[in-house]
Amino acid sequence: MEENVVQEIMSRYLESEWSVKLQPRKVGPDFLFKGKAIETKPTDFKVTDVTNQLARYASEYTEFGLAFPADALNSANLIALHILGTIWYPAFEKWLTVYLIHETPQYYGVLKIPDVSDLIGRICTRIKNLGTLKEKDTHKLIANIESISKGLDKVTILSCINEIENNSSIRWITKT
Repeated sequence: MEENVVQEIMSRYLESEWSVKLQPRKVGPDFLFKGKAIETKPTDFKVTDVTNQLARYASEYTEFGLAFPADALNSANLIALHILGTIWYPAFEKWLTVYLIHETPQYYGVLKIPDVSDLIGRICTRIKNLGTLKEKDTHKLIANIESISKGLDKVTILSCINEIENNSSIRWITKT
């Protein structure tokens, strides 16, 4: 998903959340309203490439969030976000909020996660609940773990999408 699409989705989401129509800004965070800032990123972004930008915005604004498509949440981005989330509150005395965006044929779903540190736990719980780790045969269990680790990016993304689709607090936005 391209960043301009993420921005359009977030503009519509924020209109329903903050009751104000915002257009993406040219400089600074993409969205800014009453000290609350949100930066948007496309599918192919790398968390490690934007860490300085995120830290700068977090130090400048009262609240800060990062919005991106669920399919950007590969294992490297998940781990980087988890590390950032763990150090974010002690560093800035505010949580790093993420807005995960998922596309279906008729809708865009936006799930707000107030503290990104919670995300890895949610995804690990989904993986655990797949049942593949409850295998009694040791050889099959090891094969299942190896399969999960080899396909970790795919498992992470699918678990993230499942979390979005099955979360009661998701905001669905009709495609136009």
